[in-house]
Amino acid sequence: MLMKKLSMLCILALFMNPIFSQENTETWSKSFGVMLVPQGGIDLKNTKAGLSNQSNILFIGNFTKGKNTFIPFYSVANALGMAYSRSFSENYGMYTIANKNVLADGGYFGIGATRKVGNASLFIETGTQWNTWSPGFNIGVFIPFTFKI
Repeated sequence: MLMKKLSMLCILALFMNPIFSQENTETWSKSFGVMLVPQGGIDLKNTKAGLSNQSNILFIGNFTKGKNTFIPFYSVANALGMAYSRSFSENYGMYTIANKNVLADGGYFGIGATRKVGNASLFIETGTQWNTWSPGFNIGVFIPFTFKI
C-alpha cells in the first residue's frame, strides 16, 4: 500500500514538473475566501429520482501559477478536498476534484469543464462517490468571493 502511494506521488511529480517549468517567469498568486456552488445533479444509476439540488458552500484557498490553479477547500457538508484546474483559453478550462468526508467513510471524485462568465464560472461535471459506484452528472456555477494575499 505504501509503495502504491509513493508511486502515485512520483508520477504526479513527474507530470507537474514539466507543466510548471515552462512558466518560470510566473509567480504564485494566492487568494482566500468563500465560494458558493449552486448546482443540480442527477444520479445516473437512479435516473427515475430526477434532478436533485446539490448546492454547497466552500471555504477555499486559491493558488495560481500561469494557467494552473490548485484549490484546497473545506465544504460545509463536512468534507475536505482539493481541486486542480487548468485554463485552456481566457474563458475555458478543465478541472478535477476530489474530497474526503471528515466524519464518515467515503468521498467524491469528479472531472469537469468550465466556462468563465465575469467573476463566476459555469461548469458541467461528472463524478462518483468513492465508497459506492454511483456515477452522477452535475451542472452549476462556481461563484467565488475571495481576497488576494
